[in-house]
Amino acid sequence: MLLVASVLIFLSIAIHLVDFFAVKDVAERVLKVDLVSLNTIGVFTILAIERGVESYLEIALLWAIFAFVGTAVFASVIRRTNE
Repeated sequence: MLLVASVLIFLSIAIHLVDFFAVKDVAERVLKVDLVSLNTIGVFTILAIERGVESYLEIALLWAIFAFVGTAVFASVIRRTNE
């Protein structure tokens, strides 16, 4: 079951990365980076469940914090450039 989830998450990451290069709008690119970050958190979570290592969950938590801060910074920059 975890193998199926891993394959689907990696497929989702690949689709978002391909779409990242196809999109021209900056806001949509930020959204794609955020979605890739969300899927990466899923990968770390699956690794934690599969291998039984709790440090993967800590990595996932740190990744989520950095992704949130990065998205907030990009949103602030986009808002300033549009004004």
